[in-house]
Amino acid sequence: MGIGAAPSPARPVPRLDGAECQVWWAGPGQARPGHRSLLNAVERARADDYVRAVDRDRFTVGCALSRLVLGGLLDMPAAAVPLTRECGQCGGPHGRPRAAGSGLELSVTHSGGHVGLAVTAAGPVGLDVERVDARAVDIAESVLTENERRTLARLPSDERPAAFFRFWTRKEAALKAVGTGLRVPMIEVDVSDPQRPVPVPGHGAVLVADLDADDDHAAALAVGGAAPLVRAFDAGPLLAAAALS
Repeated sequence: MGIGAAPSPARPVPRLDGAECQVWWAGPGQARPGHRSLLNAVERARADDYVRAVDRDRFTVGCALSRLVLGGLLDMPAAAVPLTRECGQCGGPHGRPRAAGSGLELSVTHSGGHVGLAVTAAGPVGLDVERVDARAVDIAESVLTENERRTLARLPSDERPAAFFRFWTRKEAALKAVGTGLRVPMIEVDVSDPQRPVPVPGHGAVLVADLDADDDHAAALAVGGAAPLVRAFDAGPLLAAAALS
């Protein structure tokens, strides 16, 4: 996919430094029948609820990748990782993923052909990837702050879609990191200067960073606390090995 290096075969999941954030990239096309065995009963039921095969594959890859990476970091079988997705609002199994008692924070995202996982011990984390769609620029006034709209307006028209989604992914990542989802309106979160902490109304501030993706996607990471060293990995070998085991 071009947005992550392959980990060492000797250690498929490298040790996580305390100030580091690992970002793992995969795609729905890497889903294999063997990955389903890594999921717990709740995750398998959620996967079965998807009507489209590609949506089911995205969810399955996200779950399998989360378990494989956490299992490697915690030195336990992937299927035994204490991973839950309980919603803080209703208690349903669709909240942000958590690994209870591990000391690790994680975030999962997917869009188009990308599935991403961020894992760190540095603080709450949010990861977002979005496919660039030129039509979305039409809603800029409802999601971008005045500073962001001015920046967008100064750009040539053909550069605006990619810039819009850089703003969008920074905002999504920030909101994921603080755990609010869209309960805080995007227009209230100013990400026009990613070199400074981004305040999220009522939830403190997070640090954001743009990530490398392909020409058709934008991606961003947000972390609460100290700025981590970001290391990106291609999850293909990890998923392939798990499918054969």
